[in-house]
Amino acid sequence: MGRDRYRVGDPAAPYFLTCTALLWLPLFAQPANARILLDSLQYLQTQGGLTLYGYVILENHCHLLGCSAARAISARPWQASSPTPPLRSSSG
Repeated sequence: MGRDRYRVGDPAAPYFLTCTALLWLPLFAQPANARILLDSLQYLQTQGGLTLYGYVILENHCHLLGCSAARAISARPWQASSPTPPLRSSSG
């Protein structure tokens, strides 16, 4: 299946997003790491035009229900916080 399944049709409509931790590590099991995610979401709400209807934070991923009326939903805010370079398995 092509990448067209990831297109945002209506930027103002609510979307369901799932964000996973790299290698499915239980990053959010630590309260300090979950706090970083919550602070980031709050920043996007106040400064980035994010309307957040709900969220669930689990050990290794989170689910978000939200939209951005100001502009199309973009992965750029999330990509900016991605580790560089990505962690690699020592077996390869």
